[in-house]
Amino acid sequence: MYILWTILIIILIALILLALFPVKIAFAYTSEELSSFYMKASWLNPFFKATIIKQDYGFTLKIFIFNQRIYKKNIVKKPINYNDNINLIKSIDPSYIKLNTSYGFEDPAVTGMICGLINMFSQNISIDSLSNNPNFNTDFSYFNIKGIIKINAIYSFIKLLKSKRKNLLIQT
Repeated sequence: MYILWTILIIILIALILLALFPVKIAFAYTSEELSSFYMKASWLNPFFKATIIKQDYGFTLKIFIFNQRIYKKNIVKKPINYNDNINLIKSIDPSYIKLNTSYGFEDPAVTGMICGLINMFSQNISIDSLSNNPNFNTDFSYFNIKGIIKINAIYSFIKLLKSKRKNLLIQT
């Protein structure tokens, strides 16, 4: 009986901590290298950390607890379901967004349009910190982005469940 109560108390404490402390997601992408995507999600660092890295053969997911790897898996690319991706993006309600972009295209007009789009989106989705660095004088095209996002995992998970439930009700 004491073991059951201990497990329930640990789960309750973990849920309270998950509600109080946001999950920090850091990502980076560089178009200059083929294997250049990196994403790290951490919560109460160093308690929990997960990384997704693009390598030559695909993506690799690694999960760490107290900086000890407990899980590693190569992620197989599945057919894209755009509705699921849109629902996932809508369910994430970030409390903090910081972006650092640098880009340049051979045609300066394209660089100008991308610069305008990034500035427009940053005002519409309330980005807290934006460093937008267009390069209008480049001989080759490139796009680099780095960012940090903080989300409340419990609130986002509940929103995702509600949207999944709504979609199931609409389909039937």
